[in-house]
Formats: sequence, C-alpha cells, structure tokens
Amino acid sequence: QDRACRRAALLAHFEDPTAPSPSGPCCDVCDAVLIAGVAGVGTPADDTGPAALDAAILATVRAAGPVLGRREVAAVLRGARSRSLRTRMLDGLPAYGTFDDLRTEAVLAAVDALVVAGRLEADAGLLAAPSAPALAADGRAAA
Repeated sequence: QDRACRRAALLAHFEDPTAPSPSGPCCDVCDAVLIAGVAGVGTPADDTGPAALDAAILATVRAAGPVLGRREVAAVLRGARSRSLRTRMLDGLPAYGTFDDLRTEAVLAAVDALVVAGRLEADAGLLAAPSAPALAADGRAAA
C-alpha cells in the first residue's frame, strides 16, 4: 500500500497546485496517532482507558438522546452489528466500535458507575445525561 500523504494525493487528483498545509493532524499516514474511525473521524489510538470509556459513554448518550438503554450503549461502543442499531443509524455515531476489545460486562459496569456517580440518569431503563442547570442573565445558576 502507498504510504504517501493522503491529503497530497487528493490535492493532486483534483489538480490543485496548493501544497498541503494542514492546521491539525493531516492524515493517518502523516500522523501515526490517528486511526480510521467508522464515521471517518480520527481518534487517538491510545485513548482507550477508563476516562476515555466514560467520555465515550456520555458522548453516545448525548448524541443518541434518551433512546438508549445500558445494553444498547454497550452494543454501540463494542460495534455490534445488530439490525436495531443499523435501523436507528446508531452505527454511525462517532464512538461506534471504539471499545470493541472490551467485554459487554465491562462497558455495563462503567455505565452503572456513571449512573451511581450522578453523571448519567436512568429513567424507565433509558439513559440520559443530566441537564445543565439553567443560568440567569448574570451567569449564575437560576433558582
């Protein structure tokens, strides 16, 4: 496989004489930290620790809205290929499949810990991120 810069290849393909000058990570060839995500978004390859799992759970719940249960969050993060996820387009979420190396029980334990810590709310089996407190015009929490 060609190991040339993908940005340069695209510019050349479309006959753009501009030299590639990215303002951030260029491509997976030029920056080895990037890996290809399912949704085409690069993610740091070493960002799979507990804090990253918590962040991915919260981001998934926020992106999907209050339509996911614990097992569905685990299925999204583990990259399950169920018809239910595909039909609801949950397989297009940025965190889809990013924790495919974890067992379902590990993801469920992290979800449960977030609920106990108050960082997630569970209502009738569905998860939601707690609402931010309303702010008054002066920036303080409204009563």
